[in-house]
Amino acid sequence: MLAAMPVPAGMQTELFAYGRMPLAHSARCFTARHYDLPKDDCQFCCLDHPDGLVLRTREGQDFLAINGVQIQSAKVLSLAHRLGELRERGVDVLRLSPQARHTERVVALFRGLLDGETPPAEAQHRLGPYLPAEPCDGYWRGEAGMDWLGSAPPT
Repeated sequence: MLAAMPVPAGMQTELFAYGRMPLAHSARCFTARHYDLPKDDCQFCCLDHPDGLVLRTREGQDFLAINGVQIQSAKVLSLAHRLGELRERGVDVLRLSPQARHTERVVALFRGLLDGETPPAEAQHRLGPYLPAEPCDGYWRGEAGMDWLGSAPPT
């Protein structure tokens, strides 16, 4: 787990807590390039892949997702089960990245967590049906981003 950093008084802290992690941006659309389309006639092919187009390793493991001008993680970062840790670290705002389906359910689940209606220990189980891909939480723990511990220490 990452070491806590002191936050200056009055500074708000926001943390990316859910969604495919943005890893790179380009002026050229990666999806159009994948389909060998010119940038001035992309035909909005990204609309055919609303949650991105998953790229796999030679071994068939999901690795990255291309989504328009972004390269994203293939797995979905989820820190819902770590809400206690986030609060302890002084996180004020959680950033949730939208997805093509079930975004309203994901937001409602996080709202329930923040309001104390959903126990953090149940968060990932309840979130599971709404994930567009496997979850990960490795970056939060200072490990490979695609890793998943699957549970949080008691809070």
